[in-house]
Amino acid sequence: EPADEDDLGYVDGTKLTLPSKLIKQSAEDMKRRGSGGRRGEYRAAGRNKRRGTASESCDYLVKRPAERRRTDPLVTLSSLLEDVLNHIRHLPDVQPFLFPVNPKMVADYYRIVSRPMDLQTIRDNLRQKRYQSREDFLADVNQIVENSTLYNGLNSSLTVAAQRMLQRCVDKLAEKEEQLMKLEKQINPLLDDNDQVALSFILENLLTTKLKIMPEAWPFLKPVNKKQVKDYYNVIKRPIDMEAMGKKIQAHKYHSREDFLRDVNLLVENCRAYNGPNSQFTRQAEAILKVTQDALEQFGEHVSQLEANIAKVQQKMLEEAEQSDEGEEPLPP
Repeated sequence: EPADEDDLGYVDGTKLTLPSKLIKQSAEDMKRRGSGGRRGEYRAAGRNKRRGTASESCDYLVKRPAERRRTDPLVTLSSLLEDVLNHIRHLPDVQPFLFPVNPKMVADYYRIVSRPMDLQTIRDNLRQKRYQSREDFLADVNQIVENSTLYNGLNSSLTVAAQRMLQRCVDKLAEKEEQLMKLEKQINPLLDDNDQVALSFILENLLTTKLKIMPEAWPFLKPVNKKQVKDYYNVIKRPIDMEAMGKKIQAHKYHSREDFLRDVNLLVENCRAYNGPNSQFTRQAEAILKVTQDALEQFGEHVSQLEANIAKVQQKMLEEAEQSDEGEEPLPP
């Protein structure tokens, strides 16, 4: 048996005997804490644990660097264009253009109109993310006007309503011009020049809202049909038409008003060369040229600044290309 039983416990076989001093001290401690001592001990431990858990659970309150997912600019562009579409869908007198023409009700429509278009088809195109620029979207809205002009006539109430719809579309796009321009640059890095995009949009508006809807414009809307005019391309070596000009605008081929005017002049020259200076067609082409000249003169200082900026960018690109060529080693003979 140990000498100091009060300080140490000892093992008797398989039984552990605790010293009486330790048992007495534990009893006094429990009495001092009260009958709820064990529960208090549990609660205290629980509180400590909960405090730790609370601290950890508040980690979400700590400000961390934002990890936002980059929004697809094509999605945003489509959404903005759909807002414009929804606006023009609610204009008066646009009901005939909401959906495709029913061939059972208008039997000859698709025989006359080769490129049908309607607002529902435009909405479907938007939701399939097919428009990468304002020009693409505006071209389809303008197609509705052209189709109505072709089938119903220029002075038809339907065509007048379509023209009014197109003009409202242009106005709504102009309101969002800055935002749309940024999105177009993100979608197509080749359009990194804001000034070029702005000039193309101005020329697109001129072509679609002034020139194409002129009564004199109908012979020049599409390329000359070589099956109907068999010798045309033997006489005319540099053909041009408004459809081709629209494609050049969308491809940003016109870097100034002079570039655009040059093609309108070519339209007149081709008409004179094939039909003669006194032809009715030539007079119609000359009327288109006059409207173009007047419209371009009205654009003023804003467009002049765009052209100057575009010229600077082109000059810089030319200089960089020349420097790159000078740095290349000559090819072996």
